[in-house]
Amino acid sequence: MNTSKKTESCWEFMNCPDEKKSKCHAYLTETGFKCWKTVGTESNYEADECLQLGNKDCVDCSFYKKNAVKILIVDDEKTNLLVTKRMLLQNGYEIITTCTSGEKALELIKTNDFNLALLDIQMHGIDGYETCRRLKEIKPALYAIMLTGTVNNESIKKSYKAGAMDFVRKQFDNMELIVRVENAIKIMSTEKALQHSHKTIFEKNAILEKLLITDNLTQVFNRKYILENLSTHIYNSKRYNHPISLMMLDIDRFKLINDNYGHLAGDEAIILLASILSSEMRKTDLVGRYGGDEFILLLPNTNISGAIKKAEEVRKSVELNNFKMAPDIDVTISIGVYELGDEAEPDDLINQADKLLYKAKKNGRNRVEYLIS
Repeated sequence: MNTSKKTESCWEFMNCPDEKKSKCHAYLTETGFKCWKTVGTESNYEADECLQLGNKDCVDCSFYKKNAVKILIVDDEKTNLLVTKRMLLQNGYEIITTCTSGEKALELIKTNDFNLALLDIQMHGIDGYETCRRLKEIKPALYAIMLTGTVNNESIKKSYKAGAMDFVRKQFDNMELIVRVENAIKIMSTEKALQHSHKTIFEKNAILEKLLITDNLTQVFNRKYILENLSTHIYNSKRYNHPISLMMLDIDRFKLINDNYGHLAGDEAIILLASILSSEMRKTDLVGRYGGDEFILLLPNTNISGAIKKAEEVRKSVELNNFKMAPDIDVTISIGVYELGDEAEPDDLINQADKLLYKAKKNGRNRVEYLIS
């Protein structure tokens, strides 16, 4: 395939297996997503050039048409149906369904994944405009082309209002119909490419957003995110008179782990502690790494008694856990617990909890210290 030539985006690229995409010569060109199927069979899809097309565009490929586009033709004149269907068949479109009424078309679309509908305007029962409108309600992505005997401002206006994207005079020749259909395919293919791009951008933004608020080592929230949320929770606590408590904790004698087993063992201990904390806390609580081996736990709608109880549960869970990276060291934590009082700034609340953490260290470690006002 001539990779410098602009080709059609693959109709099925969103469902293309990643392992095929990575090996598909056509997919890797600069023109966008291409059809791995046109590169060959499943056994040789990595071929260097398209075995189906040569230098033609994908839209000219009968393989592409046969496997990509599902067409519905609706016309109450059977002769018109046969003529239209024959033109499409002669140009490589093989997945074609016909019916003679709008009512039947509405039944068919419920069980068939049509991409394109060719609709006669003047029909017995519901006309083409109403058929188009109802079809689009069921499948908004359906591309509709109206077939009409005469084109005037009124018919054009009604067609677009019903959701149609194009129209063809019934006195069409083979070339006009096929050009309209292939233009429809190009538009649908482009829309799919845009959808994929938007989806990719959305997913990447979500990943980036998570990275911005997550501690790289432990995968809990980082310090910046906790501080920003703490400001919001302090404001809401004072406004709605809801309690909020904070825990500051770290690993007792953490330096011994680093000195005896190395910094990688120290990192493993921090990671395991983060995992224990995440499993012990409620979904509404926030667990964050404040720095080093120190963690901060924010407990919204929790008074000091509730926070003390939770702190003891966390302390015991860590004490009973087997830290295999430091088998000769009893890994424990000390915790300072404080309920929001008159403090207005996050730093003030953190300093109070940090003082209590220091007190827990001073009083023997592996304990919880708190202040009840």
